[in-house]
Amino acid sequence: MARRARRRQFAEHKREPHPECAVCRFQAICHGGCPNNRHAPHGRFGDLDPLCAGYKMIFAKSIAPLTRDLRRLGAIR
Repeated sequence: MARRARRRQFAEHKREPHPECAVCRFQAICHGGCPNNRHAPHGRFGDLDPLCAGYKMIFAKSIAPLTRDLRRLGAIR
């Protein structure tokens, strides 16, 4: 039961975004990154995901081609 409570508490920390995430255009995609990645380096959930810069580069290059494909398939307008 204690393990379940710790898991629930860990999951609750997903709702505590880093201030940079609040203004990030990719927040709807990554949701602030992996809580474990945010917590592991220094034991704080308030830290930015160390992979954030990499995610941003990937998303910036991927969104336009994926959007074109979705439009071509008729999935979006």
